[in-house]
Amino acid sequence: MSSAPPEHKDGQWTVPLRERAGLGTADAAIYVGLSVATLKKYRLSGIGPRYARVGSRIIYRPADFDAYIAKNVVGGGRR
Repeated sequence: MSSAPPEHKDGQWTVPLRERAGLGTADAAIYVGLSVATLKKYRLSGIGPRYARVGSRIIYRPADFDAYIAKNVVGGGRR
């Protein structure tokens, strides 16, 4: 089994974002639909989803985005 990172092929990732163990900031922004600048702002202000620092890289886990979104659901009321 290769430990090489996934590559782009014809503009698509060879491993879907949802199936990756960790996402860099740019891929995390795509996953959640926010800009890289917004994720950075959230990270610096301490209000965003959980992340890990691996050396100089910031890594987000898709499960942490899912938990963050679920925790911040508002509105809807009774149905």
